[in-house]
Amino acid sequence: MPAFTIDDRKDLTFNQLLGINNEGTIAGYFGIGGTNAQHPNKGYTVTPNYAQGNFKDENFPNSVQTQVTGINDNDLTVGFYINANGNNIGFVEHDGKFASVYDPAGAPLATSSNGTPSTEQLLGVNDFDVAAGFYTDANGQNHGFTYDIVHGTFHAVNVSGFTNVMATGIDNFGDIVGTGTDAQGRTEGFVMNSHGAVHELTGPAGAVSVSALGINDFGEVVGSWTDAQKNSHGFEYNASNGKYTTYNFGNGFGTVINGVNDKNELVGFYTDAQNNTNGVLVIPGTTGPQVYGHHW
Repeated sequence: MPAFTIDDRKDLTFNQLLGINNEGTIAGYFGIGGTNAQHPNKGYTVTPNYAQGNFKDENFPNSVQTQVTGINDNDLTVGFYINANGNNIGFVEHDGKFASVYDPAGAPLATSSNGTPSTEQLLGVNDFDVAAGFYTDANGQNHGFTYDIVHGTFHAVNVSGFTNVMATGIDNFGDIVGTGTDAQGRTEGFVMNSHGAVHELTGPAGAVSVSALGINDFGEVVGSWTDAQKNSHGFEYNASNGKYTTYNFGNGFGTVINGVNDKNELVGFYTDAQNNTNGVLVIPGTTGPQVYGHHW
């Protein structure tokens, strides 16, 4: 399948594409973040044909940094922002209206820059406005959850035998994907169906850790796996036959596939030879749109 680099030209050093809906609208952000004030995380959405004029900034009001991580077919987006005290706080946006999301089971928010920042992130959302995410407790352990946006309710996502669980995506049937730590201390992906049955994703041969990051309504799961040399490779997992397809772009050592829609269009990011992080779109069966960047 052809793949295309898609970067917001406001910062060509760092872009990540994290979610895509069935209309082809992509959620993502630019800027490496961290303590580098010159490159803060700044969220966006981008629509076909993915030229610079198709990028739309999306940043939580008065935030220091923002990542837009998921989008559904109603153009509702989710993500998280960082405030002046360093807290990571989930958010929902629709028609320009933003709302903070914070599971009360999580650690208290730091009320000053001298406090210990809290972490809560929304990472995916389905068309019924149910989001997937996680919070980090006071002991540094992650706990997955789903969040019903309409009713404002949280439901814990627990995987037997796993700790440090993050829920990263959810489809319209209520199937959840995510990642956690198994009894042997390995990071593994999982798919949990709407009845609570779990299938563990251990990756293709050579994988030492696996993160499942997105799912569509046809059971296609995407994510990344890491080899013994700590190189990251994107993957797509077909639930119907149990097969993995690996994707490598750029220098071949730093690819992640983060989102997939029902047309089997994939989005993610890769590291290039100049050590820049670039957004990537993979489109099946076409020559793809004309976009900035490279055709692999």
